[in-house]
Amino acid sequence: MLLRLRVIARFATVPLYRIGGIWDAGTIDIFGIDRAMNITVLALDGVFDTGLSIVLDALSTANELSAMQGWPSPPFQISVVGMRRRVKSAQSMGVPVLRAAHCPQPDLVIVPALGYKMPEPLQEALARADVAEALVALRSWADAGARIAAACIGTFVLAESGLLNGHDATTTWWLAPLFRQRYPEVRVDTDHMVVNSGQFVTAGAAFSHIDMTLWLIRQTSPELAALVARYLVVDSRPSQSSYVISDHLAHSDPLIERFDRWVRTHLDEGFNLDVAASQLATSKRTLARRIRDVLGKTPVAYVQDLRIEACRASAQDQQQQHRPDRRYGGLCRRRHVAHAIASSFRQGNTRNQRCVNNFANRNYHWFVSDWRNSDVLRPKWFASTTR
Repeated sequence: MLLRLRVIARFATVPLYRIGGIWDAGTIDIFGIDRAMNITVLALDGVFDTGLSIVLDALSTANELSAMQGWPSPPFQISVVGMRRRVKSAQSMGVPVLRAAHCPQPDLVIVPALGYKMPEPLQEALARADVAEALVALRSWADAGARIAAACIGTFVLAESGLLNGHDATTTWWLAPLFRQRYPEVRVDTDHMVVNSGQFVTAGAAFSHIDMTLWLIRQTSPELAALVARYLVVDSRPSQSSYVISDHLAHSDPLIERFDRWVRTHLDEGFNLDVAASQLATSKRTLARRIRDVLGKTPVAYVQDLRIEACRASAQDQQQQHRPDRRYGGLCRRRHVAHAIASSFRQGNTRNQRCVNNFANRNYHWFVSDWRNSDVLRPKWFASTTR
């Protein structure tokens, strides 16, 4: 019996990311860790200081805290790799790096952001020779079976390699229009903070580096990831959509900017795409296609986001919370709010649902009564939960 248990234990220590072509972020081993997971952090010239530091600090903290959970050895072996002998960060700080040839074959590659926040300098950086070499290295690591994770501007580097084609991905929310234009074969989802697409993992803007790294640690040990989050004082943030500034995205395209301005002046009216297209001197099809390409959503969905955004601003104003808000043309009248609320729940828009919950808590005295008494505005499931 004892011999049989030893045989079972021997096979139980095989890392999951090597079984059946399934990529996982670490070794889940009920009898102890087989070996440390080799992680390569790709630091290109001009790397985003905060992003690189977050990744390294979170992983090293996980190694330190693993002993508290009885792990026999640290779970991660971390190597910082550069395409040049000398690498400087965006803040001109030297980054000690190794050449890829001097590092073990990685099980996981992490691509932190580059320190470029605007489209023009970013596109210039993507054309550099060291970035071209990094693309070759990424393809080689992917072909060898390594999982690859990228955050913020690092998603542009990963997408530039072509590895994300046909996959779901997220990116920096304010550069999403450029991302969609540059990589049309990638399915972009900027609502989520972290998007897992098999072999590839992407994360949103700036501080999403910590969300991505905790997600990767969680694949090895949920308990260890929770412990790291507590030590680093990190809250769960499943979505970056609540940080998006709609007005910023709209200004990335002249037609969308005019559409945004027109919608904001007519928020208290029912939306009609034909009327909007006529007012903007364009066709209905062209307007819908441009909105989808730039914003990644339908015109109706964008208008609903603006309405919820305005209602949230109104709800935060303590002096205005119990009467219609005149600053938005009467937008926060009951009927308009209920329409936006019902639609957001039907579409599963988590950002809008959170706004709705906050708004409802402040305006419960009419919020529930209106939904109970209106079969038109109330979702079908609402009747059974409130009556």
